[in-house]
Amino acid sequence: MKVARFQERESEQGRPVLALVTSRTTVADRVRYPQGTVAMRLEPFRREQIEAWLQQWNLSNARHFTARRLSPLTWELLEPHRTLAGQPLLLTMLALYHAAGNDLQGADERPLGEADLYEALLGSFARREVAKDSRDTLRDTQIDDLLERELQRLSLVAFAMLNRRRQWASTAELEQDLAALLGRHAHGASGFREPLGQAEITLGRFFFVQRAQSIRGGQTLSTYEFLHATFGEYLAARLAVQLLTRLLDHRPVFSMGSEPLNDDMLFALLSFAPAFSRQMLRFARARVEQLPEDDRERLSRLVIRVLGERELRADQPYPAYLPQRMRATVRQGIYSANLVMFVLLLTGETTVSSLFPTQDDPGDAWHSRALLWRSSLEEPQWTDFASPLILRRTRDGDRRDLTIRLRQGEPAIPEAMDAHWIYPVPQEQEDVLWQRTYWNEIWHKMDLSAGTNDGVALQALRPLFESLGPLLTTFNGGGGRPATSIVHDLLKLWLEGEIGMSLEETQVLYRRVGNALLVSDRDGPVMRHLRPVLVGLLDRDLKRFPPQDVQHLVDVLSVHAPAELRELLQGRAEAARFRTLRGE
Repeated sequence: MKVARFQERESEQGRPVLALVTSRTTVADRVRYPQGTVAMRLEPFRREQIEAWLQQWNLSNARHFTARRLSPLTWELLEPHRTLAGQPLLLTMLALYHAAGNDLQGADERPLGEADLYEALLGSFARREVAKDSRDTLRDTQIDDLLERELQRLSLVAFAMLNRRRQWASTAELEQDLAALLGRHAHGASGFREPLGQAEITLGRFFFVQRAQSIRGGQTLSTYEFLHATFGEYLAARLAVQLLTRLLDHRPVFSMGSEPLNDDMLFALLSFAPAFSRQMLRFARARVEQLPEDDRERLSRLVIRVLGERELRADQPYPAYLPQRMRATVRQGIYSANLVMFVLLLTGETTVSSLFPTQDDPGDAWHSRALLWRSSLEEPQWTDFASPLILRRTRDGDRRDLTIRLRQGEPAIPEAMDAHWIYPVPQEQEDVLWQRTYWNEIWHKMDLSAGTNDGVALQALRPLFESLGPLLTTFNGGGGRPATSIVHDLLKLWLEGEIGMSLEETQVLYRRVGNALLVSDRDGPVMRHLRPVLVGLLDRDLKRFPPQDVQHLVDVLSVHAPAELRELLQGRAEAARFRTLRGE
């Protein structure tokens, strides 16, 4: 009404306005707008607006609540689900679910979890449609079977959208997908083997699926989208976990040897788009946690088997299923990344040697797969994959490994890198110094990748490459401490020396820098750039040390220094002692 009055007022003043009001914000970008069109997005309902809506809802349905002996719907019941309740259509869906006698709380009186709520919402509306069609002629078990088929069909629709990287799909696309996956004709009625039939009939009756129609050349075109994108994400995660659990039913034909696991449907659906957006990851985690612990442990081993077997296969199961054209290597990378994420959901924590048991060096195995995943994923997807993972580098003798787990909560700072893990240099009690000469190759490789992340790092590190390049690959280790490069130690002294670094830590870093002078070019450009850096740091830091420690600090720094630098450093020690005597 407010929009209509606004149009009337503008028209009376000679400024006619055309207004379009839609709840379909996810596909609004498909509309071609005239130049200069003003678009306004309404914010979700706030608490006071939800409470005002509930007041009207409860008033209008008071008789129904009394007849069904139901309590009114309150803010306290909706607050745990306020993300959904903030959307008017979804608020209506929650209200209808509650009005049908369903509880928004579990048996323990606690609010339903996010995944449990989606299962209950989608299941209740689908059950209502199934029961309506059956007209009370089916037993409960038959209705349950039909309900599961409906949810699986809807899940395939969700994958049609997910695998096209958008939030809608046309009738023609759905028919193509379902024909490719299920066949055009049904033979029997078990699980996935019954095709969808007419997509518009199957989907149009569900409250949580919206249909749009247009006429082009006398032909009616239809597209579908979920009322909220998270419905599709939940259904996709639900079906993915179902397909994974079917691996538990694998029984080899022969008792001797082994035969490949059948992951054809899993590969077809999970090789076009990542299934680890933050929302899907939460849904998948909730579904996995409902599995018995023994099943999770056994299933994780089976998924790891699939991961290894699929890497050696070149076939493309369900070849007619092509929601988008994609290079085979990209599909392999996406599928591999999805499987690794599911292993982590099943185990909570694993090692690279467990993920890739046939590889000699787990460190190299992880690095090569990470490059494959990075090349297969778009930047936001790569971020979604990398952000939840926490890596810890370990060594068992000469064999290095990585422990990987999913984080809980906010992203953690990556652990400090120990160069003893990167290079096969043993950890010693005394200081260990080593140098690699290929520092100049590193920035050329970073430049060649032309990637955003490498580009950001390279532009920040360029002055270091230009001035102190060889020190980037000169490392100090031993003494029970992580091995670090000399550039790392200089940066740490520069950035943290005055803000809480202990005197002991400061001495260790200066000693490490001093050791590196043993292998540095004494008269080259690196020393010319390093000299003023060291002198400036010393002038700042010597004031923090007691007089008896000043000379020792300068001695450990200058023992391997060229004569000119040694004189400069000793001069700084003399000046520091003189200032102390003067009481400065």
